[in-house]
Amino acid sequence: MEHQQGRKVTIFNVLGVKVYEEVLKTGANSLRIDNQNLGDGIYFYTLQNVSTSEIIDKQKVIISK
Repeated sequence: MEHQQGRKVTIFNVLGVKVYEEVLKTGANSLRIDNQNLGDGIYFYTLQNVSTSEIIDKQKVIISK
């Protein structure tokens, strides 16, 4: 199992502009994001290892309020 330290979540809009970024706490397995500042639409997130810059996961997120 991979070590949980040094993970970063970054959210991009469909134009590729970074709209949110947060470094996860060690051992965190969930993240709650306040989407008040994000409008309805399609976004993409990446989960990245901070020390190696390796992309661990990349997915699409749809926000509909």
